[in-house]
Amino acid sequence: PLRIIVYSKSLYLALTKKKEELRNCGLIGVRNARILQALFHLLDLRQAQTAFRQLSDINPMSCHWGQLLHKAEALAKDGVNKEDADQIDLSKAPQPPICGAKLSTLTQSLATKGVRASRALKPRKTTEKITGLVQQAILNQSGNLPEKDSIWRAIKTKNYTRRERNFLFLAMHGAQRIGKYWTNIPGYEDRAICNHCNEIEDMEHILFKCNWPNQCNIWGEAAKMWPDSYGHFPVDSLGLVLGCGLLKIKVKQEQMESARRLLQILVSTTAHHIWKLRNESVINRDGDSISRPESIQKWYHSLNDRLTMDRILTNRKKFGNRALSCGLVENTWLPLIEPKPPDGWVTDPEVLVGIRQP
Repeated sequence: PLRIIVYSKSLYLALTKKKEELRNCGLIGVRNARILQALFHLLDLRQAQTAFRQLSDINPMSCHWGQLLHKAEALAKDGVNKEDADQIDLSKAPQPPICGAKLSTLTQSLATKGVRASRALKPRKTTEKITGLVQQAILNQSGNLPEKDSIWRAIKTKNYTRRERNFLFLAMHGAQRIGKYWTNIPGYEDRAICNHCNEIEDMEHILFKCNWPNQCNIWGEAAKMWPDSYGHFPVDSLGLVLGCGLLKIKVKQEQMESARRLLQILVSTTAHHIWKLRNESVINRDGDSISRPESIQKWYHSLNDRLTMDRILTNRKKFGNRALSCGLVENTWLPLIEPKPPDGWVTDPEVLVGIRQP
């Protein structure tokens, strides 16, 4: 018999309880589908017994298991420290006689996903360029080169509002109608030029390089808002804005989740706010600048709206399992609130809490 200890809970479930479910759906939309397909077939070809156990179910104090776990951790660390991920050669792996989804369990949604997955899309040059920019920015900040999939998954986090996610998604593709978008449209070439700098606009220019003073003021307010105990405010470029969910923050392990969440909220709120102010100035005010007090006041208003929304989303009676943890909300916002609110302020609607403008 073969006994396999699995660290990942998702892999453990895929090899045991969810094996038939995944096989019936043809592994459509499942990560590492080809590897799982080959693994399922190899398990089917085995005639001896194969047993799986999850690492969390094992007592690490056992002498025998302790030695094995120590060796496994050493191998895992070696894998993490590799510059390039290992490429698994599946060309020699035995192929199952039947592939694809089971017709009796196939749904229209699953069939659509399968058709889309079979059509390989050509990578967009602009998207590849911006993705490389994000990878390089994160590498310079944290010392780790993230996978492209990790960058896209980080943008889908629920720590962003839907509008912020849409804004960041379009920015990753360079799909906003700014700059070079207008250069090839006769009669509209002047829209490609920044009103303040007389340079071609792009998202990096709008968020960081423009001579428009309010942009610097708002990033300065965000840096002041960032708690001193969390270290230096790490975002100063478009690449770090788009990849802020993967940045390295030097805090204690128990503070990591709330600190990373606060960084994502601050960065996404600030970047989206500057984008909205730019659009209001260009579209509604014919290029006239918005005053510094007004722009800062609107930024604080956006943060307080987000704080209020987080407090509302802790209501388990209304949102059930989708509700936010009270502890997470409290740890996220407490470093920003002065004076310190009373206990239970997260769920008590009678307690007025907000971030005050100095």
